[in-house]
Amino acid sequence: MAHLYELRNRLAVVLVWLFLAMLVAYPFSEKGMLLVWKEFISPELDMAVYSPLEWIFARLKLCLVFALAVSIPQFFYQLYRFAGKGLYPHEKRFFLKVVPASFLLFILGSAWAISLSCL
Repeated sequence: MAHLYELRNRLAVVLVWLFLAMLVAYPFSEKGMLLVWKEFISPELDMAVYSPLEWIFARLKLCLVFALAVSIPQFFYQLYRFAGKGLYPHEKRFFLKVVPASFLLFILGSAWAISLSCL
């Protein structure tokens, strides 16, 4: 039961980060939606919103994507803190080398994909 309580507490920390990131992103989500529309969808097409909730949910989805991107490092940190107690020292060293490198490569690959899509 102690493991389940610890896992619950660590997941709660990640969810708090996710929620706070969504709160921070929401005021900027309207400009983000318009930027996404302009860059990835034809600017000649008019955006049609058929209900007020549709626009709000679209903005919340954009905020969720931002919040997921921001809270992934916290998720991996909490995962390491939870699983690190059961790892051997050589496994901990491997984990501490691989995870930051893979996250950096993910960020670089995402930035490269975004830069290619804007061309």
